[in-house]
Amino acid sequence: GGSKWQDAVNAYKEALTYKKEDATAKQKLADADAKLKAELGDKALQAKYEAAMKKGDEGMAGSKWSVAVAAFNEALTYKKDDAVAKEKLAAAQAKLDEENKGKEAVAKYTAAMKKGTDAMALKKWSDAITAFNEALVHKPEDATAKQKIAEAEAKMKEEMDRMRRYIEEQEIEGRWRIGKGCWRSARESWVGERKN
Repeated sequence: GGSKWQDAVNAYKEALTYKKEDATAKQKLADADAKLKAELGDKALQAKYEAAMKKGDEGMAGSKWSVAVAAFNEALTYKKDDAVAKEKLAAAQAKLDEENKGKEAVAKYTAAMKKGTDAMALKKWSDAITAFNEALVHKPEDATAKQKIAEAEAKMKEEMDRMRRYIEEQEIEGRWRIGKGCWRSARESWVGERKN
């Protein structure tokens, strides 16, 4: 039993036991056998298709997007124009692309934060601020990056204030030296005049 083609093959084989050289029975047996093989092949393909679709659905359920993409692609090798497999493949591919984009953003954020931290260690405040701002591009509301920017800006302001005070001190020191030099020169001139 089973399929109608299996029943037909069995019936023609039985008929040929009665009439071994019956050309019609031989032809019908060959036709039924071909149909049976095609049916069995279709069933095997259907089983493979269903297994691939099941694997794809499990991948989607487990957020394993690359597994789902591979499985739905496999299903399409068994049924190349299957709308359901194509639709599920598109959804899985979109999730995989989104996940990869997220991973790329995390990697860029991490690299920018490291660059900023390294610049802070070298007291390169401007470079640090630039790097932490780059980190914010990849992770917009990140409190750590914002805090590091504030720290770097404060350190840069401290350094600028220190430099400004130093320059002012140098200017005062310079004026004093010039003034002292003029006074010496004037005194020497006056002392020289008095000697004459």
